[in-house]
Amino acid sequence: MKNNLHDIVKNGLCIGCGLCQSITGKDYIEILMSSKGRLEPKELKKIPSETFNKILNVCPGVIVEGLPKEQVDTKAKHDLVWGYYLSLYYAWSTDDKIRFESSTGGLLNGLSLYLLESKKVKFILHTVADSDKPMRSVSKLSYNKEELLNSESCSRYGPASPLDKFHEALNLNQTFAFVGKPCDIGAIRQLSKTDERVNRLCKYLLTLVCGGSTEFTKSQDFIESFKVKEEELSILDTEDLEIQEECILKQKMEKNLIENTILFGERNLLGEFILDVKFVQML
Repeated sequence: MKNNLHDIVKNGLCIGCGLCQSITGKDYIEILMSSKGRLEPKELKKIPSETFNKILNVCPGVIVEGLPKEQVDTKAKHDLVWGYYLSLYYAWSTDDKIRFESSTGGLLNGLSLYLLESKKVKFILHTVADSDKPMRSVSKLSYNKEELLNSESCSRYGPASPLDKFHEALNLNQTFAFVGKPCDIGAIRQLSKTDERVNRLCKYLLTLVCGGSTEFTKSQDFIESFKVKEEELSILDTEDLEIQEECILKQKMEKNLIENTILFGERNLLGEFILDVKFVQML
């Protein structure tokens, strides 16, 4: 493989996670939206060979591995689909606002809030809507409930680079939790093999079942079906309800906001629970 990122991108292996930019800094790599609606790294100047090898050793587009067997708990069970696990549950947040305004029953927000309020971590590294361009996503470090659950912390269906600030988070030398996709978690596990700070500071890795990220062009097609352009959009919010998801589009038009509401069904799995998150054991 050549000493550049183009080979990874052109072969469709890049997921736009942003870890390469986190490693090199923005002087060498910038994550940009491509014409195809994907977040991809652009090499601004030649990356030193040693640094590029560090990228190759962690890039989830190059290496796909599960949890090393030596790190698997001896009490773990194994399932052909789910892999190794200690227990499986149906779950949702007990806070109605979190439950119904977050995706997946507010589970990740509920767990993140618990980790903050119980002082198990100093901050959460997660993904939120860009305040200037709400269709787009940016990574954020949240230190309290208000920062974690503000209006920009809504469901994100589209390209995101949740790892572009990962080294920034490590450099703070504070404990934190990371929220991202399974492939992002895989990249963090690879990084932990060469950077001892990862396991020492990133105490919790929270993820969801992921069917793959959608292209930004899909979101553009969606709002354009309502004759709304990205620069006119003030809010794009997906609310996860018990039996439906509600997308609210607000378009600025001559100082007035026009609301269009679209409903489409999605039935959630429900169950019982503890603390801020309810659990019902599956297996």
